[in-house]
Amino acid sequence: MGGRTNKQIRERYCNHLDPSINKSRWSLEEDIRLIQLFLTHGTQWTFFTKEFKQYNRPEIQIKNRFNCFVRKIFDLDQCKEDGRMFLRSHVSKEMFRRFYNDQGLQEKISSLVFEA
Repeated sequence: MGGRTNKQIRERYCNHLDPSINKSRWSLEEDIRLIQLFLTHGTQWTFFTKEFKQYNRPEIQIKNRFNCFVRKIFDLDQCKEDGRMFLRSHVSKEMFRRFYNDQGLQEKISSLVFEA
C-alpha cells in the first residue's frame, strides 16, 4: 500500500479489518457498561478497551459510540446549563450524573433509540 505509514496500516487493521471485531449493533448491556465506565473512569479509552475485550469492540468503536450518546443527550453540538454553553468536548462526568440521576440508567439508555 503506497502512501500509508506502518502505524496507519496497523490502526486500520486493528480498528476496521480485523475479522474478530464485533460489527453488530450495540446491545443494551454494552451501552450501560459504557456509561458506567465513563462515570467511574472518565474518558480513559484504553481502559475501556480492556473492559470491552469480551465484546470484541476496538477503542475507536467505543469512543464513537460514546460520542453518539453525547450528541443525542446534549442536543447535538451544544447544551445550556447555568446560562453557559457547553461544547461536546466539555461534557463532564457531573453532567452525565445529573442527566441519569432522576431515572435508572437502563431506562434512560433504552429511551435513546438510535443507531451508531
